[in-house]
Amino acid sequence: MKQIGGRLVMSLVITLVAMYSQALAQDPVAAPQFRSRSEYSAERRKTENAFPEVARALRTLHLPPDKMREAEAKLMRSEVETRAAREELQSLIQKAEGQEYNTRSDSARVTELRANLQKSTDQLHSEIKTLLTPQQRGQFDKYLRRQIRERGSRPSDSR
Repeated sequence: MKQIGGRLVMSLVITLVAMYSQALAQDPVAAPQFRSRSEYSAERRKTENAFPEVARALRTLHLPPDKMREAEAKLMRSEVETRAAREELQSLIQKAEGQEYNTRSDSARVTELRANLQKSTDQLHSEIKTLLTPQQRGQFDKYLRRQIRERGSRPSDSR
């Protein structure tokens, strides 16, 4: 009798683990899978470099691990989606500094890229706020406003 009960419990545990694993695999919000820890670290650095204020704001909120994973997944997705636009904008800015800048067309493209990146950033902020409590949303907004104010008050040559 003990063997039958033990087998039943074991088969239930295996079934539950398999179901949970399948649910995690199908979760679109789950963090991306990486082949190695160094690959994960490299992607995380790219994400933090792309959205430093958001990454720092999230760390100050002390989110539970599941919410932090969701937020990191949203950050990584947004970083990947905006990478080409950010690289093009950086290239155009470097061209301007080297006087290889086609004033009208490049200026229009810079304006367009900045507007699109701002829309993406606003969307990211909205998506992250859905994970937060009302109090955390207020802290998140306050932190971002302070960061923007501090960035705006720096001398232009230290940016």
